[in-house]
Amino acid sequence: MNLSQLHLLSALRYASLAMLLFTSCYAKAEREIHWDSASIVVGSGTITGTKDTLRIQAKADGKAFISVAPADFEFDNFSRIQIKFGNVPLGTQLFLLWRNRSGLEGVRQFAPPTDSGGTVSVTVNDEENWKGKAQILGIGFALPPYASVDIKSITLWQPSIIDELLEDQRRLLRDWSSLRPWQPADINAYAGTTVPGEGVAPVPWFAAALSGLLLWYIVLLFCTAGVRDFNCHDAGAVTLVCWIALDLLWQ
Repeated sequence: MNLSQLHLLSALRYASLAMLLFTSCYAKAEREIHWDSASIVVGSGTITGTKDTLRIQAKADGKAFISVAPADFEFDNFSRIQIKFGNVPLGTQLFLLWRNRSGLEGVRQFAPPTDSGGTVSVTVNDEENWKGKAQILGIGFALPPYASVDIKSITLWQPSIIDELLEDQRRLLRDWSSLRPWQPADINAYAGTTVPGEGVAPVPWFAAALSGLLLWYIVLLFCTAGVRDFNCHDAGAVTLVCWIALDLLWQ
């Protein structure tokens, strides 16, 4: 292994370390909106809470509703909501309710914590109407008659870089699974597109450009007297990338 290769490996090592540190720091620096028990508004039910815990007692029909103090935020910027509970009676049903300023609203039922004083984290960025500026964000309860439930805090979390990378990976897998293989009728058929935003148009132009890149690589080697350093792996890698790109465009 020569000196230039050692320098390249060292640079890759430092770049990987820097990316790891950046990812860790970014993941820990998630921004949030937090409401403690004093910031929660009771819309239906009776407050019988203590200092650090909001206790809501349901009415005879077993229903109760709380909401958070209005804040200037957009639902799109947050991927999950975390609710910290105190005591939760058995058989409790929980519903997350929201509405934006355009009138779009949604309801999401979620399971209560399995133990007393537990925390529930609900992923919401996959909900259809979870978008726009927030108007109402609340939690509905279906309890036994006159039962009480304790709420300690509600927190909205923005997605971390890890969440975004995982979402990109899921999107890539969905896109990849939607590709169909070549059919017999597609052989020797031109299937390019001329619609803007749907790929390079037409495909033969792109094929010519990729072939030109490979030809330029060979010419560059001759012009720089580097023909002795010709590496078949480099040419093979360029050819493979060109082939995959053309195959994706031709689907």
